[in-house]
Amino acid sequence: MLSSATHVHPPPSFPTARAFEAPGALLEVLQERVKWQVQRAMRRAPERLFAAERGYVNDRVSQGEVKRTLTGQRDPRAEQWLTECGVSEALFVEAALARLERTVDERLREVASAATWPTEELRARFGLSNLELDLLVAAAAPRLSEPMSRLYSFAWADISTKQPTASFLVETESTEE
Repeated sequence: MLSSATHVHPPPSFPTARAFEAPGALLEVLQERVKWQVQRAMRRAPERLFAAERGYVNDRVSQGEVKRTLTGQRDPRAEQWLTECGVSEALFVEAALARLERTVDERLREVASAATWPTEELRARFGLSNLELDLLVAAAAPRLSEPMSRLYSFAWADISTKQPTASFLVETESTEE
């Protein structure tokens, strides 16, 4: 049974702009942004994860998901269940993503002349936009970190899916609901 208490998870607090201490530090912040983007996708489609009779769906596509897709009806218990699992509220997710974006921009401006960061070298060498770099990091994240691999599996409600699909990556990056 779901409790009626709402668990609120505020966005992380990042220190004001300071230079990245090591080349891997930027990648860590970009991976943190991916975690928040995955939470955004989970909040947008909670029914993909939730099944009333079991709590968690580990099917590729359940009957309930097909029904919800065809009827457009959402199960309000799914949102509450995500909150109980520790997924931040949509408002906090968006705030965290905005703060991460500002943090990355401020820190990169500070180190622009001091060092060449691997992710920035990739961006320059291949002429990547911010969105393209974000998609590249999001696609690589499950191979860079076991917890990210598990998070993707959870977000898809399919333990066998550890690598994101193109549509899921677009969903995580989209600011549209």
